[in-house]
Amino acid sequence: MITDSYIKYLLVDEESLKRYFVDNEYVSLDDIKRSLMLEERRNNIHIPDHHYRLGQEKTFETITLLSDIFTQGVRKLSEEYLECKKEEIFVITSKQTEWQLLLPYISPSLLIAIKLYYEFPAGLESPEQYISRYIIPNIRYTSLPSPHIPQMEEMRKRNHGFYDLHIHLNGTLETDIVWQDILRHPKEVYRELQLMANNEKVKEHFAQLSPFLSPLNFYKLINIARTLRYSIQSKITGVNLYQWLDFKDFLISVESLSGNIESVDNLFLDLDETSFDSRYIEVYFYIRVFDYMFSNPEDDFVASLFHYYLLILGQVNKLLVQQSKNFGFEEFQKHTLNGLREYSERFFYRRFFQLAGNCLNNISLLEGRFSPKDTLTQNQLIIDRIISAWEKLSTQQRELGLCNNSKLKLTAHFIKKKDALPNPFIRHYKLRKEIEHKVEILKELKKGGKLTIQSI
Repeated sequence: MITDSYIKYLLVDEESLKRYFVDNEYVSLDDIKRSLMLEERRNNIHIPDHHYRLGQEKTFETITLLSDIFTQGVRKLSEEYLECKKEEIFVITSKQTEWQLLLPYISPSLLIAIKLYYEFPAGLESPEQYISRYIIPNIRYTSLPSPHIPQMEEMRKRNHGFYDLHIHLNGTLETDIVWQDILRHPKEVYRELQLMANNEKVKEHFAQLSPFLSPLNFYKLINIARTLRYSIQSKITGVNLYQWLDFKDFLISVESLSGNIESVDNLFLDLDETSFDSRYIEVYFYIRVFDYMFSNPEDDFVASLFHYYLLILGQVNKLLVQQSKNFGFEEFQKHTLNGLREYSERFFYRRFFQLAGNCLNNISLLEGRFSPKDTLTQNQLIIDRIISAWEKLSTQQRELGLCNNSKLKLTAHFIKKKDALPNPFIRHYKLRKEIEHKVEILKELKKGGKLTIQSI
């Protein structure tokens, strides 16, 4: 029987997260096997269980320890989708469509990390050398690898990039970038979540994803993730910051301990090391954990800590990325309303660098869509931020000797809102007046040379 690996559901396993966070219970290998099988079953309840049982047996046929889920299960998942050419990681060309469908479930950085670990084992070089040589070239601005297609490479070279004629500038930052902001600024992100907490669609969204999810519980989970990350590093490096009798003791005390973690500094690097982006250090953190589990396969404590950590990352990904079971505009709109991206997307430069790719040569022409504001001042501010970010990208491209001459066009994109007065005459009149008002504002900006209006 040919079946997808159930390991792809490892980060969206709601039952395991509930056992850790709500019940303070240890999650065994058998628990995970059952949860992942049931996650697959939810995709189609009209197939008998023996079909899913066979898929479970195939997925876990060589997995006998908790650590094997990562050193074997995640590794096989990575090998199914990713390939390495010299020291660069690509998506296997024939797997590109399936790769896109995989991303709502799992972090690409995790799969890149396990691929790098087995291709280029850590330990032969210093951490700084390893990060510079293997990690940075593969995730410099984006953690989303692409397939290597010679014809596409030739087209990109010939045209100095590609045309992308429909990019919504809001909601563009990928999960692995936002995740680092959340870990480092949990209070700021929590404030943004609280602002939207009473929105009915946001309430629906939280309830759809998890019965115990709320802005406050999300804030608690992020602080727990910070503690988990620090505790894993403490155990691996031998710092032994905390001592617990067993894993249940840790689960009971982890929430109170989280208040003592003032930062998420990486213990694998010198504390004064500031030259690396936090995403690079995160991938190196994964690699060191894989290395430890490979050398200490029976250490269920570290494997469980890492499992819990990844489940919290999975919860973040579900809030940011529309899941494959959700359809339609309303489901999409809930992601735009929950406030989780607001802190990360205050400025635009990371989005442009991400879209330009790790070599900054993806873009020839980008049509960016933004939501026009109600006043001239607000529109001036957002357009100035966009242009400033684009100029930062252009400067970096010139410094690299690229002749892209990438162009940016901005499109005013009006967001649909529910009408409070659903009278056809009033609705059409109000809508027309609102649009006319915003168009006049945009025309003023166009006169000043700040905006090219593509469509309204």
